[in-house]
Amino acid sequence: RSHVTLKVPNQLQRSRTKDEDAAHRSAVALLAVLAEQLGRPDLAGVSVLDVGCGVKFSQAILNDGLPIGSYTGVDVYRPVIDHLSSSVDDPRFTYHHVDFFNGRYTPEGTPMTAASTLPLGDRTFDLICGFSLFTHLDPGDFASMLQIMARHAHHDTRLVFTAFLDKHSPGGHGVVDEYSKALGADVSTGEPYRDFFPDDELRVALYSEDHARALVEASPW
Repeated sequence: RSHVTLKVPNQLQRSRTKDEDAAHRSAVALLAVLAEQLGRPDLAGVSVLDVGCGVKFSQAILNDGLPIGSYTGVDVYRPVIDHLSSSVDDPRFTYHHVDFFNGRYTPEGTPMTAASTLPLGDRTFDLICGFSLFTHLDPGDFASMLQIMARHAHHDTRLVFTAFLDKHSPGGHGVVDEYSKALGADVSTGEPYRDFFPDDELRVALYSEDHARALVEASPW
């Protein structure tokens, strides 16, 4: 396959920082984690559904020539989907906009429920991922999204996602570690859920580990 370069305008970079090199390193590392979760050296032959896709996985896979079976990206931010759809000419890649409400990103959207659907028909995937997705969802949408994703899983599908947990991490790199250090006091409270910055809605949707696990265990997963 010929080498391609996917360029993305800075304003469409959805990573925590606008450092494109850092975003690239993050994407490559996370793609390696995904392969590891499947017990594989890479994602060759793997069909991937990325919900809340942003741009960095597409850039890393295409610009570095990383192997993948297929990549389907879904996002509520239409400018990202429009740019990727018009810029990526590779049959392995498809992109879809979804009009889900989110208090932070899409206050004009349609409320998400367990019956909401993605525009993917009955297609299933080997791997479904959500990075920086559940980190910005309240408990109701967290539960609904698990139901929505499960419709696109077959019996061997693996789901990999991130969430902000209200606990200190062994390596000191978690969000509670970060903010406790910055504020000079332990910010962990053990509450099942809280919007950590109520004046900056869903910037950090913070869950106790027990509550996050309970939401997963109550889902088809």
